[in-house]
Amino acid sequence: MGVSTDAILFYGICFEELGTGEYPWEIGYDGYDEWMASLYGLEPPEGDYSEETRPKYNRYWNEKQKILKGTGLEIGYHCSDQYTMYYLTVKDSEIRAHRGYPESLKTLEIGEDWDAKIRDFCERADFGKDENVGWWLVSWWG
Repeated sequence: MGVSTDAILFYGICFEELGTGEYPWEIGYDGYDEWMASLYGLEPPEGDYSEETRPKYNRYWNEKQKILKGTGLEIGYHCSDQYTMYYLTVKDSEIRAHRGYPESLKTLEIGEDWDAKIRDFCERADFGKDENVGWWLVSWWG
């Protein structure tokens, strides 16, 4: 079993830099994708999953994927599998160089709608105006 050491370049925000002390999805949500979908108005179905509730859960999962894909944003992770840290990235901006496989950078230009996507997300998440939006270089050891 090997160890992966990756470099990750992205345009977005590092959650640690927001100074909130904890990740918002750790309180009352089943993961960051559920939390993120709730910011866009989708709440999970009530009740346990069963044969009877399967159709409403399937509708929820399909709608959640549609919302998450439509944002153009993604929550990623960095640091290590022993101490995972998270970031929000514009999907189109992320470049990951796996150990031994260099990636070339064509440009560091910011996409036309990237700031608007992040600003909308920060407002929905009640992060306010975040001065930490920009290019970040992080690493992953795991």
